[in-house]
Amino acid sequence: MELDALLREQLPDYRVTSITGLGEGQENAAFEVNADLVLRVSKESDPAERVAVVRREARLLDVVARYASLPIPRPLFAAQGAMAYRKVPGVPLLRVPVALRRVHAERIAATVGSFLGRIQAIPHTLVAGLVGTDDDSFDRWMADAVDSWAAIRMHPHTARQLTAHSSAIEDFLRSAPAGSLPSLVFSHNDLGIEHILVDRDSLAVTGVIDFSDAALVDPAYDFALLLRDLGPGAFLAAVRAAFGHLDRQFSDRAWIYARCSVLEDLQYGLQTGYPAYVDKSLVSLEWLFADPR
Repeated sequence: MELDALLREQLPDYRVTSITGLGEGQENAAFEVNADLVLRVSKESDPAERVAVVRREARLLDVVARYASLPIPRPLFAAQGAMAYRKVPGVPLLRVPVALRRVHAERIAATVGSFLGRIQAIPHTLVAGLVGTDDDSFDRWMADAVDSWAAIRMHPHTARQLTAHSSAIEDFLRSAPAGSLPSLVFSHNDLGIEHILVDRDSLAVTGVIDFSDAALVDPAYDFALLLRDLGPGAFLAAVRAAFGHLDRQFSDRAWIYARCSVLEDLQYGLQTGYPAYVDKSLVSLEWLFADPR
């Protein structure tokens, strides 16, 4: 895709002076335009579906903005499998040093928890046709975690760091978590610290980005990612901000998601050569696979 031409066509009064890569994930590549806009391009292989995916997300963002307690992207256009929006202020929390994240984790998580509480109250009727359903069983989660562990346990870059946790990880993977999913809610469905923006100086939360994975999902899942990335204290602060109390079944499900997803993130970081994912995952093992709770 010729990005210059797309921007000229969609924003004829906007003068483009620079386009630089911001990075890419499994589903999108992102570019910064003039240090002012973000242009996200879908990596969907089918051209028609690529266009449809981006248009659905743009419509979804308009719905979420009516409920959100934090800034989110507001599309300027969605065309040809690409979407542009003015940059949401702040830097990804993933880029903040671990020591600082720990100091501010509970405050950050409380703000994000309140945001989640609000968007999870969005009626299903408002997002019908805009998002799918993510209702994988716990058996599927555990099977995927076993595969991730097989891929990372002997990886030359992390084998030594994983030694201290390998016994606890393998005990967890041999367990058989029981229980069924609760009623599903709309949620971001990928609210790790790479998608939480904060002020570089105060670390106040300034926004949430990337709703490309949004779905009807277990309400515990996004809170589990806060547990995974920021720790148990932050998880509790987020849940209390959203709901006022912590239900034991909710907590049990969150711990399963957090432990499975940290292995998935570590595998992703190693396979893609993304050190920030590797580093944050190794840090998280300290609380996710420490002594029994």
